[in-house]
Amino acid sequence: MIVARKLREIIDTINRTSENGMWLDGLYMAGPYLIKYANQFHEKDLIQFVLYQEHLMHKHMTDPETGLLYHA
Repeated sequence: MIVARKLREIIDTINRTSENGMWLDGLYMAGPYLIKYANQFHEKDLIQFVLYQEHLMHKHMTDPETGLLYHA
């Protein structure tokens, strides 16, 4: 439980983009964990945060020709 909470707290301190977005790699790794954590501990705001991050990822990282996500 201590480790789970510590990992959750780290999310609030990581670097963000100008739109408050996480770096793509961080979202790939943290997104699934954060959703599970949010459901377990009833943090609805955290679910909204992850959904917003997904929105930003698709907004900025989708190839318009293929519809696929890309990185760098």
